[in-house]
Amino acid sequence: MKKINLYKFFLILGFLVYFNLAYGHGGVQRTSELKDNDIRLFVADNMDGSVVTIDFPSGEIINRVSTPKSIMILASSKNKKYIYAMRGRDTDQDVVSIITTGYDPEANRFRQPHVVRTIETDIPGG
Repeated sequence: MKKINLYKFFLILGFLVYFNLAYGHGGVQRTSELKDNDIRLFVADNMDGSVVTIDFPSGEIINRVSTPKSIMILASSKNKKYIYAMRGRDTDQDVVSIITTGYDPEANRFRQPHVVRTIETDIPGG
């Protein structure tokens, strides 16, 4: 009886050692795909009707772009070159401002964001 228990013990121990060596690994250092100069946050400031650009990782405000009052929605374009600033749906006239993100892929750096165009529509919400 003791031989069988001892056999099971060594068999289980052997499996544990084998699988630990075969599938285990040491710690992996995580690295971000984005560099520190690639990260910006765009925030709608509804108090004064501007879009604020915050630089990371420093967290400092680097730019304010004036837009019409009551900006409630920010959306980015698929190619990440533009930010769309829109008013809320409860307004009688809708405004969409197109703002550049300031990213220059050829130079691989950011420039100051600015308003490209502001479009007024009479359909609230787009």
